[in-house]
Amino acid sequence: MRAALMSLALLAPSAALADCPGEVVFSCPIKGKVLEVCHDGSAAQYVFGRPGTPDLTIRESLATLAFQPWPGIGRTIWQSVRFQNDDVVYEVWSSVDKPMEENAPDPDWAGGVIVTRADETLAELACSDPPDPPFLDALYDAKVAVGQCWNFDSQAWQAAPCP
Repeated sequence: MRAALMSLALLAPSAALADCPGEVVFSCPIKGKVLEVCHDGSAAQYVFGRPGTPDLTIRESLATLAFQPWPGIGRTIWQSVRFQNDDVVYEVWSSVDKPMEENAPDPDWAGGVIVTRADETLAELACSDPPDPPFLDALYDAKVAVGQCWNFDSQAWQAAPCP
């Protein structure tokens, strides 16, 4: 699965970087601003705004980060990560439909952020260009590096080893 995601990642154009320290695992332009997710080995960070003057930065420990990897089934490859700021949740998502034919055109990646409070959607912002990198898979590796594993049966992160 990772090899397929990595090969698809090479198809996306680069986006301008804002102020995300560490390894950038997701970046895309949204309405003249930049949305980024990065990690530094111990924490992940959500950054949104103009380069040099972000509007919002949220830092979350990798141990508690709510990262949802693709479950491995279905035509659409998708992932999401949630950052919480008080009672507002910023869910960054990425998706692509897998090509079903051998000579199919390159897939179109999509991504963005959904902002919610309780059960109310406050905003849904889509990337104006494909995300670069187009997926959040590096967060999977980062969570494994801090001693967690994804349990596909329970659909939850847990302390390693997984069954």
